[in-house]
Amino acid sequence: MKLILPPQYRDRFEFVFHVDQSFDSRTVVCRAEIFEHSVLKAVLQIVDTKRTRLEVVDAVLIRCIRWADLRIQDEAGV
Repeated sequence: MKLILPPQYRDRFEFVFHVDQSFDSRTVVCRAEIFEHSVLKAVLQIVDTKRTRLEVVDAVLIRCIRWADLRIQDEAGV
């Protein structure tokens, strides 16, 4: 899954998502790898049995963006 990122992230961050659903269709696993300047910096993962695949990916994406925002703010000394 490839995303178009907002301008403040484009040259700095890349989010790579891996989404799997179990054979019983009850468990969704979404793992996001966060690269900063092409170096792996963090891995976020959610395992869920109540939400749909899209809802789980959305939750992980929100966390990725929050993580990137905190990195930018930390650098700026905010």
